Amino acid sequence: MIQLQENKIYKHLSGIKYKINNILLDATGYEKGIEPKKTILYTQLDAGKFPVGTLWVREEQDFKNNFELLK
Repeated sequence: MIQLQENKIYKHLSGIKYKINNILLDATGYEKGIEPKKTILYTQLDAGKFPVGTLWVREEQDFKNNFELLK
């Protein structure tokens, strides 16, 4: 399992590269004692179906399952 880091470049299974901008906490339910889920905000770096610069969000576990850190 990969460790996610802000400002690092990751490659999706499709081969397109993305940069993590922020690792966000979802506050939904937090006031009721529910642990906040992590959500990843990331930017598309390669042209594809959507243009370079497109912003995306994805739940942490889904991101980990579909991306690898580029070294």
